[in-house]
Amino acid sequence: MRGRVPHALPWPARRLPAALAAGALALFLGLAPPIGHAQNAQATDTTATDVLRLEARIEALESPEGEPATGGNADALALYREARERLQQAQRDQQAAAAFRAALENAPGRAARARREAESDRAPDDWPPLPGEGADLATLEQALSEEKARLAALQSELQALEAQLADMRDQPARLREALLELRSEQEALTQESASADGEELAEARAALLDARRRAVAAKTRMLEQQLLSHNARQELARAQRLRLLQHIEWLQQRVGSLETRVNRESRSEAERAREQAQRAAESVRGLHPLLSEQAQRNNALSEQLNTLVAGVEQLAEENRYAQRQLEQLRRSYQSTRRQLELAGGDVLLGEALLRERRSLPPPQRFEERLKALRTRLARARLEMLRLQETARALQEPKALARELVAERVRLTARPEDIPRIHTALEALLAEQAGLVDTLRLNLNRRIDRIAELAQAQERLQEQSARYAALLDEHLLWVASADPLNRAWFSQLREALLALLRAAGWRSVIQAIGQGAASRPASTTGLLLAALFCLLLTPRLRRLLREAQRRVGHPLEDRFRYSLQALAYTTLLSLPTPLLLGTLGWLATRGAGPGSFAHALGEGLQAAALIGFLGLGLSQSCRPGGLAPVHFRWPIGLCRQLRAPLRRFVPLLALSALLVAYGAEQQGTGAHDSLGRAAYMSAALLLAWTAWNWLRAGRLLPRRSAGYSWQLLRFAVTALPLALATLAGLGYYYTALQLASRLMASAWWLLLIIVGLSLILRGMRLAERRLAHLRASQRRKQGGGVIEQQPQLSLQTVDEQTRQLLRLLVGVSLLVGLWWLWADLLPALRILQEVVLWHHYTGAGSEQLMRPVTLLDAALAVALLSGVILLVRNLPGLLEILLLRRVHMDPGNRYAVTTLSRYLVTGLGLIAAIALIGIRWSEAQWLVAALGVGLGFGLQEIFANFVSGLIILFERPVRVGDTVTLGDRTGTVSRIRIRATTITDWARRELIIPNKDFVTEQLINWTLSDQITQLLIEVRVDFASEPETVSRVLREAVRTQGLILSDPAPSVHFMRFGEQGMHFEIRAYLQGMEDRLSVTDALHQSILAGLRAQGIRLAAPQRELHLRSVSARAWPPGRDGPSPTGGDQAPDLR
Repeated sequence: MRGRVPHALPWPARRLPAALAAGALALFLGLAPPIGHAQNAQATDTTATDVLRLEARIEALESPEGEPATGGNADALALYREARERLQQAQRDQQAAAAFRAALENAPGRAARARREAESDRAPDDWPPLPGEGADLATLEQALSEEKARLAALQSELQALEAQLADMRDQPARLREALLELRSEQEALTQESASADGEELAEARAALLDARRRAVAAKTRMLEQQLLSHNARQELARAQRLRLLQHIEWLQQRVGSLETRVNRESRSEAERAREQAQRAAESVRGLHPLLSEQAQRNNALSEQLNTLVAGVEQLAEENRYAQRQLEQLRRSYQSTRRQLELAGGDVLLGEALLRERRSLPPPQRFEERLKALRTRLARARLEMLRLQETARALQEPKALARELVAERVRLTARPEDIPRIHTALEALLAEQAGLVDTLRLNLNRRIDRIAELAQAQERLQEQSARYAALLDEHLLWVASADPLNRAWFSQLREALLALLRAAGWRSVIQAIGQGAASRPASTTGLLLAALFCLLLTPRLRRLLREAQRRVGHPLEDRFRYSLQALAYTTLLSLPTPLLLGTLGWLATRGAGPGSFAHALGEGLQAAALIGFLGLGLSQSCRPGGLAPVHFRWPIGLCRQLRAPLRRFVPLLALSALLVAYGAEQQGTGAHDSLGRAAYMSAALLLAWTAWNWLRAGRLLPRRSAGYSWQLLRFAVTALPLALATLAGLGYYYTALQLASRLMASAWWLLLIIVGLSLILRGMRLAERRLAHLRASQRRKQGGGVIEQQPQLSLQTVDEQTRQLLRLLVGVSLLVGLWWLWADLLPALRILQEVVLWHHYTGAGSEQLMRPVTLLDAALAVALLSGVILLVRNLPGLLEILLLRRVHMDPGNRYAVTTLSRYLVTGLGLIAAIALIGIRWSEAQWLVAALGVGLGFGLQEIFANFVSGLIILFERPVRVGDTVTLGDRTGTVSRIRIRATTITDWARRELIIPNKDFVTEQLINWTLSDQITQLLIEVRVDFASEPETVSRVLREAVRTQGLILSDPAPSVHFMRFGEQGMHFEIRAYLQGMEDRLSVTDALHQSILAGLRAQGIRLAAPQRELHLRSVSARAWPPGRDGPSPTGGDQAPDLR
């Protein structure tokens, strides 16, 4: 063993309480800050020294050859390393505590300086001055870029500071909670001992225990200093924010001033270029066509330059507007967050949130703007490429002028004019090269401005989405109106009077007329379509009846008749909704938003949509309609659906009209009064209709309407009642959102049902056609025997198709529901604020405390529900996706399915408990303890469970095997967790524990081969001829078609018995299911053959011995022989 290096660490923590008490007293009373600094520096130095000593101890224990330590040294080495990590963490916490203490001392002075700078009317002295008035355009552009970069940096700093301030609002509560847990941990560490076997290991544990204590103490002091300095740091951050806002304002002014100067200089330059181009054109007019052409090109370039400069100025203005929007949105976001923290669920806050949510532009608008900006950016870059090509061609104006003069001037101009033309052409080309360079410069500016505007739009879109998520998160949980009271009834009366006022309806008529006048073609087409559908109603009904007569006919039925019936039903439902929708659309086009006519137009369109869907369902359920004839829905169900729809749909359409009308009349109070009253009336009407419609005896017979049906009836009735109650209590927005999505979900489900019914209708026709085709083939074949090819049965085709349909319906339903409800998911984030408990994550010094919220619990419940649903439907899913593609016998399929269900259940359970903060490392000991306890208490159940797993993995028996266990024989039908079910020949189900299959002797008749042997023993009289008997038996075997020829059957003369000769027939069958029938047929055939040959079966023989007994030997008390003599009774023994 190597020489030990004494660590000399102060393992006993006897000075820790005194130091903590003195430090806390000095901090809370504000006494002697230098002493506190000195103590902290001393503690830091001591910790650093102890870290060095631990590192020396670790080096002493490590192997010089790099091999890992073994035995006690390895354990001690691991403990020393963990102690070093704890001390290093304590050192970092001490430094952080010193920083917080310094912040406590320095923050007030720094905050005062920051406030003075924010209140000053001068920019900081260290800012560079702006270029003077005589600066050229390049200098101004350079200064503008620098100022924009400085502005962007300050804005990023402001965002980080605002995030810090938002985090500091609830920081004291978190710090106090963490301090309470740390103090509990300190108490636990005080009572913990470090005893161990071995001196080295004991010292290592003592070192780790002291390091843990010091780390907890350092973290406690750090959190205390953080809590003490919180107010000072918060005030400093607020002062810095004010200073940043002032600096940003000054920088925005400087940037605006520079942009103005740059734009002015650019306009001046462009104007000078245009004037110069015009003068050059005047000077060369009439001299030569080539000069005129180049002058016109210069004029076009100068005009393009002016247009480009104006466009750059416009982009700069758009960018400034986007920045103002972004700043306003950020301030609204911060203000709303503060109001939500302070006001809670106040009604006024709910109304304000609703107004803010409606004022936010839809996400599609941002996408359209970004798409347009990207298109403009791509065009600008293409234009830049074209200008670069032009600039390369104009790099040498003199050489280009010589080429042009040689090509186009020498042959067309007089010799004495050529030098003058050449000089003028060089000047024009040089001017053109300058214009192209200026265009490139300004086009670069345009590209930069477009990119800046796109970036601003992206930030605006991101901030808008964040703001919308915040509003959506709280809108469902905040009341949007006052509960029903007297004021509400008076407001409802005023809204009704406003609705019935004649002036409003005159404005509606005017708006419809204006809308029709502005869109005459669309109006005429829609009105003619409604009139056309109305006039076609008698003919459509007649066509439906004709299609009804053909449906079901073996030869005339076609799938197109169902599609035609669907089209006819749609047209029958269209006239009234189309007319209402057209009038509403015209009213919205002819009136401005917020007006009475526009609101009523929106209501008419909502009523038209509800009316169309309701009338479509009602027309489908009419006698001879789509549902009873083509979809084969029960006639009673169609009648029960149609009756309430005819009464309910008009009232529901009227309610939708009033609700939509009120939603557009926010300022008049109609939304919370008339709209809410209509909504509550529709909900109550729906509840009453559902209660009556779902009562026992209407849709189901009374004896079939059990507890589950009554529960469904109560649930369907309670849902609209709950929504009406929510609206009455003031949560009208919440009720509207839930009702709209529930209604959309119901219509989506109905659409899936209609689609499924159409597919099933097509399947029925296809099955009928396939059956007819096979019957025709059999008739054509007649009585001839031909080789049969294996064909898939119609039942198999139908079952597989239905499994695929179930999968398709499930996926479609989930996708539709997700699409309908996805925008309400942010509202569930508020459940994260309800903390149920906390748990630790990580290990060692990296442990962090995480909260378990109500949202985590809800997700765990949802996950378990999904796992249960998946496990129930997993066999069909595996059959569709995997097993049908693999050649596998039923036993293997069952094993794969069962193990998959176990696996999914286990993974789902682990994921669910992880969501609520229970890690496997924490629960494994509890699981082990419970396993031991339950193993003793429920050892039979556990033995059966383990045996079931052995059966599934080892597979001594499979589903479908024929087995014999003891005196029980049958076919395995199910293998469950605890027991296996065997169905015997009497169709009885025997529930046998799985342990019996593992511990007892088991005969599996079909484990590796389905072929089974049939053994029949025949005994004949000794007078029979053996050859004749064998021939009769072989002939009997030969007549049985179910007996296999390979292995071949055999007949054997086995032995001479006491009563006759013994023969055995050994035959082989394909399966156990043939044994009884073949045994019966063989017995009858053997008996008939033996009788035909005069051969007798051996009869049992018994010997009788007769003996006479005298009267004297008769036992006393029993009746003996007659005293008068005569024959004695025989003794038959």
